[in-house]
Amino acid sequence: MVWSWFKSKFRRLLSKEASTSKFDDIKPDVERLLGESFATEEDKRTNNERVVSVFERLQSEIERIKVEANGYPAATISAEVWLDGAGYAELCRKLFEHFRSADWLDREENASALWARATLAVCSHYHHLVGPAMLANADCHERLGNNDHAAAMYRAVIADFRMFLEDDYTEQSLGDEERIAIDALKSAAHRLIEMGGSDDDDKKELEKIRAEANALLG
Repeated sequence: MVWSWFKSKFRRLLSKEASTSKFDDIKPDVERLLGESFATEEDKRTNNERVVSVFERLQSEIERIKVEANGYPAATISAEVWLDGAGYAELCRKLFEHFRSADWLDREENASALWARATLAVCSHYHHLVGPAMLANADCHERLGNNDHAAAMYRAVIADFRMFLEDDYTEQSLGDEERIAIDALKSAAHRLIEMGGSDDDDKKELEKIRAEANALLG
């Protein structure tokens, strides 16, 4: 569904531009991983090198896209770079879900980190896309015991998303994109509260954010 949204956004530009993308070379290897269960520890051990190799190729491409995106949306971006970034974000999201189902936390974290990087490279202004990716990676770090890293990511979501609490929704209902963004804000505040470590004033502020977000979501 998300990839269809991406493709429709630049469908006309895509038809006009000759592609020099590596996306079509990497996608089949990702799809092969998605077709395997990795259900046992033996599966994980024997396939780890191949999985890491795919992640390394994805990381290299996503870093290239970050450079070529040139600070988008502040600067212009080619349709090919935008589509590559969006496509890699979707592939990494699918890998994240796949490795989560396989209970392979290390690879789940790798996939979620790349999902977030690809999304931020070309869709940083789409909060409903950024939020789920950031929360997924923060959750992985929390479960890995990297609480400081997780907390920093949750706070980054709060800093960037709390503006949604300042909007006036009295004359119109929340759209799907706003609901996803506000839910991400609520989730980030909730996780920070649950993790503890905040002083009283910070905890009160987090509780206020959570309550206001929850009230908007109904």
